[in-house]
Amino acid sequence: MLLDFRAATQHDLALLTSWTLALHQHEKQSALFPQLELQVNANFPELVQQWLAELIEHQHTLIMLAEQDQQPVGMIFGYITPQPNNFTPYPCHGVIQTIWVDPVHRRKGIAQQLVKGMETCMLDNNVPYIEIQYLPGNQEAELFWQQQGYLPAHTTSRKFLTPLQEVKQG
Repeated sequence: MLLDFRAATQHDLALLTSWTLALHQHEKQSALFPQLELQVNANFPELVQQWLAELIEHQHTLIMLAEQDQQPVGMIFGYITPQPNNFTPYPCHGVIQTIWVDPVHRRKGIAQQLVKGMETCMLDNNVPYIEIQYLPGNQEAELFWQQQGYLPAHTTSRKFLTPLQEVKQG
């Protein structure tokens, strides 16, 4: 499949928001421990759109779209983050935050091409390694990332200390 890749712009904001919200729903459905899911604010869609608008403009973030016949079919976004200390010889690392392929276009190698494109961009910026995260129980994500050569390096666990109604907003 012949694909073109380009950096997302503000003109892509509605689509990026739609796909990010669809990914959020997909993750909710595949959650192994739904009781540990973080609650989102009532204006979550607007907040997602605002966050994406800021990411598009951030110099250390890349949101890349895959297009077929000038129509977007998938996205990936990642960023470069400095190490918090100098304990290792690595000054920074990359993070792939999100990957999404429109359901109509899945199982065609698009996600793999998006990952390869992001890895190339990271290498071009002297990023020595990339980290990703996915929810426990998301077997589709686990298998995909292992097939791309990403292996578990650490585990993040969560315990709520206060009920949601005690959490102060703002």
